[in-house]
Amino acid sequence: MKRKRGRNNVVTSELAAAPDRTKMSDRKAAFVITETARSLGQSIDDLALNRDSIRRHRMAHRAKRSEQLKEEFKG
Repeated sequence: MKRKRGRNNVVTSELAAAPDRTKMSDRKAAFVITETARSLGQSIDDLALNRDSIRRHRMAHRAKRSEQLKEEFKG
């Protein structure tokens, strides 16, 4: 039977912003987040933690933050 990828999302906007602030690559961010989750006792098989999912969340956070900054600037 083919094993499915984890589907539980653990990447919050704050967690997506942290690697951006430290200029960490998506691959390194995925490694750090995965090892952190594992050390906290999470089952890695249930979590959606890979380079592509981390990248998508980081890009979405950047777009959201950009819109917030534009609105603040207009005000």
